[in-house]
Amino acid sequence: MTSKKEQILTIPDVRRWYENLARGSANTADVRIRRLILFCEQHQMTAMEVIELGRQDRKGLEDLLQDHISLMEKNGSSPGYIDCTLKAMRSWLNHNEIELKRKIKIANRDATPTIQDERVPTLEELRTILLHASDRAKVMI
Repeated sequence: MTSKKEQILTIPDVRRWYENLARGSANTADVRIRRLILFCEQHQMTAMEVIELGRQDRKGLEDLLQDHISLMEKNGSSPGYIDCTLKAMRSWLNHNEIELKRKIKIANRDATPTIQDERVPTLEELRTILLHASDRAKVMI
């Protein structure tokens, strides 16, 4: 049984794109290939069909990407996650010499909703945490 990543990397163009990204950052390459895989799954397309659509109908591809971003926003995805998906798709398209002309905007692009309401624990909360933590956890805290 092979993983989705291993399967998509059997496509020579995808492998070249991935390896080129990995030369800069292995983490970036892994994140971008995961975003490409998910996008393709959600639209019942292969990576090469995305490229073919871009070559035949750039406007249609831009519409698809714009609709995808809107859906992600409606589903409550964070702006950073949405931006990362868009960067991955642009990277894949640019690697295949397809340049998007349309500026696709993301609402509240710089918002960080997951840490927005965080606060420093009070001394009492910190004391409680340390009392219940293992020795290893105490060191990490």
